[in-house]
Amino acid sequence: MLYHYLNAYFQGTLKGGCREGPGVIIDSHNNFISSHFSYDSLNGPTFICLYGNLFIFGEFRDGKMDGINTIDSVDFKCVGRYQRGNMVGKGLVIDKKSKTVYVIEYCEQNI
Repeated sequence: MLYHYLNAYFQGTLKGGCREGPGVIIDSHNNFISSHFSYDSLNGPTFICLYGNLFIFGEFRDGKMDGINTIDSVDFKCVGRYQRGNMVGKGLVIDKKSKTVYVIEYCEQNI
């Protein structure tokens, strides 16, 4: 079923007014999210495309990155393991312009 929001469309199932099960959201800027939804939150394997140049691939739980995730942009690529939106342990950042790989331990920003 296709549902229209103010600036976006959702293709999937609603249960009790919440997105539930596999679905896709596309907004007026052609940003999109393909994921499994549970209680209106991203849960499970997810692919996000923002502005055609920022991509996030990986696992989400309760709307936050949780598991192995890759963030890929024009300038960099970051691969790491996340818990509740925060990177844990070591990860890799690849600077595409300088072709340099960095090993990182920690990322403060929630995504």
